[in-house]
Amino acid sequence: MKQLWKISFAILVLVVIFLLQRQFADHALVQEVAMRGGYIGVFLFSFLNSFNIFVPIVTSTLVSTWVAAGLSFLPIVFVITCAVTVVDIGFYFLGRFGHGMMAEKITGHKAYAQLKALQEKNYNLPLLICGLWIIVVPIPNEFVTIPLGFLGYRLIHVGSIILIGNFIFNIVIGSNALRLVL
Repeated sequence: MKQLWKISFAILVLVVIFLLQRQFADHALVQEVAMRGGYIGVFLFSFLNSFNIFVPIVTSTLVSTWVAAGLSFLPIVFVITCAVTVVDIGFYFLGRFGHGMMAEKITGHKAYAQLKALQEKNYNLPLLICGLWIIVVPIPNEFVTIPLGFLGYRLIHVGSIILIGNFIFNIVIGSNALRLVL
């Protein structure tokens, strides 16, 4: 029964996120950034939005707005991917450096022990989960990047997965957003 509540809550969170994305897609601030900021505006908006504080939407759903403002599709996706990747790697470092400061508290936690056992059993599985999460799940990547930092994964492994995953996610979501408008 406890598992059913967790699944129900996760579905509810996803539904709320999608509803908020639709509501804010035509937000005046988003259009202002698109019209005046160009690619730098896209980067800054994507960077700030990656902290999931300002406008609770997936930035790549706004590709059609930026294309309508005169920017090109692939450079927009590339810029969004770079901004989101910078933030995700920042959270990876938070986990990496946070592990050293919180080692005593973390190592005794059940979730950490389970992740560590998974890592020892199959080193690449948490990396695969991270990549799939980034590509498929439209909620914060920090849920997977911080734990990978805690587990001590190398930046080259995590960073490449973050970059590739973000690019795939943004190109799929961006092209779908563009297709809906055309």
